[in-house]
Amino acid sequence: MHDRVIQLLISSCRLIESTKQAGTDSPQMNKSLNEINDTILKTIAECRLITKQLYPSVLSEGGLVSVITEELSALKLTGMSAELTTDKTAPIPKPVAEVLYRIFHEAIWNAQRHSKASHIDVILKIVENGVRLAVIDDGCGFNLYKSLQSGKFGGLKSMRRRAELMGGSFNIESEIGKGTSIEVFIPFSVG
Repeated sequence: MHDRVIQLLISSCRLIESTKQAGTDSPQMNKSLNEINDTILKTIAECRLITKQLYPSVLSEGGLVSVITEELSALKLTGMSAELTTDKTAPIPKPVAEVLYRIFHEAIWNAQRHSKASHIDVILKIVENGVRLAVIDDGCGFNLYKSLQSGKFGGLKSMRRRAELMGGSFNIESEIGKGTSIEVFIPFSVG
């Protein structure tokens, strides 16, 4: 189903491009067509992100690094820049990869929706006894204490709970005007 939706959106972009190439004398019309095209591209990226969230089975196809790379590429279509730093030296056990994927996805989803970030750095490193994941954005940041007390940040609690259930650790740092950093460690012993 999602493939069909994405194909329809891509077809819409092509129709817009054809209309622009046919020419119009109205600068306002050209501006509107460009805005519609940009909105459709953002919608395509959003569909791809949602699809990945719903179907983490793609982890078994290409592995965690591949899935993160794909999601960051889709994120770039929304106008946000993103960079992945990783060492691809060892396979990550499936249970560990699934938890890291869920945490990664929630972190970039939050950055996209709430932080007004223009750039996200993702660091995925194999360490002696597990995997470290960091997701760092340059967004608006927030008052961590007040936010956790308000109970509005269920996603943060969910990420922490996932890490802790795997015997791992979860750390978040955020400051208003300085972005947010989420760091997770999951040991291999659970895999």
